[in-house]
Amino acid sequence: MPDVNPSLATIEAKIHEQVDRLSNNQGSQTDVYVDKQAFLKVVLAGEKIMVDPTTHANMQMVKNPDAVRAKPAEQVANGVTGLMYLMFMQSKQTMDKNVLIMAGVVLLTKAIDLVSRSLQIPFTDEMIANATQIMAQGLFERLKITPEMLQQAVDKGHEEIQAYEKQAEAQKNGTGLLAGGA
Repeated sequence: MPDVNPSLATIEAKIHEQVDRLSNNQGSQTDVYVDKQAFLKVVLAGEKIMVDPTTHANMQMVKNPDAVRAKPAEQVANGVTGLMYLMFMQSKQTMDKNVLIMAGVVLLTKAIDLVSRSLQIPFTDEMIANATQIMAQGLFERLKITPEMLQQAVDKGHEEIQAYEKQAEAQKNGTGLLAGGA
């Protein structure tokens, strides 16, 4: 049996750290908020679907293991994309997209681990990155999130980081409002 890529645990831990951080932003006008309980419920539901005997039999690795062996990153990514979109539609399209994407990445790591162990396919970091990209692009397409929308979000985040850094520098230098100025 191949060793499981340690990057999977790192990715999952980083997503959980990010969810913990973002779950503290409720009511913030500038930061993204992620409902931690909703995230955990989506991950748990996805895990249950992946291992439930009735749905497990429909997984590509069970139905067509040769196709998975031929293109493991693509097959796993497409499977998780389908799972996440199904869960989004079952939520009557009310599932928060941040929860959807972050839970999707965690479930992707779990699916990669499952395929790696079951079919004895070693996943490299490059394969994991490729699977993550395929899954994200698939979700963006299905959710009709355009590259322009993504660029606007990136630009907004960049502006917020710069403003935060500027404010932190001003406070450090004693020129900020909280440093005893006006």
